[in-house]
Amino acid sequence: MTLRLLALASATLLAACAGDQPRQTAQGNARRECLTVPVTVTNAASRAVEQLYIGPAGAMGRDRLAGGEMAPRGTYTLPRPADAPFSLRAVFVTGQDSQIAGLDGCIVTQVEISDTGIRAR
Repeated sequence: MTLRLLALASATLLAACAGDQPRQTAQGNARRECLTVPVTVTNAASRAVEQLYIGPAGAMGRDRLAGGEMAPRGTYTLPRPADAPFSLRAVFVTGQDSQIAGLDGCIVTQVEISDTGIRAR
């Protein structure tokens, strides 16, 4: 009796685990698809941004403005980093900088740079 009960419990557990696989695959596919949506950055500050970096914390790579500037009220579209969470850093023409970290690539689609910091939407 105990052996039969153990076999039944094992079969039930295996069936339950197998039932989760399509849902997990769908979640993985949705995560990959959301990473193809770009991030729009808006400069709501009173001064221009001269450097813009995006990427995983500690490894943001190259300046995305590549020697250009993002004027006040300007926008810039960045490819979403494959690594989540990601960080964004802006350096103003004055040399001051602002940074935000821990952004979820599947939630954040817009980032606003202001005189008081960076905010994700």
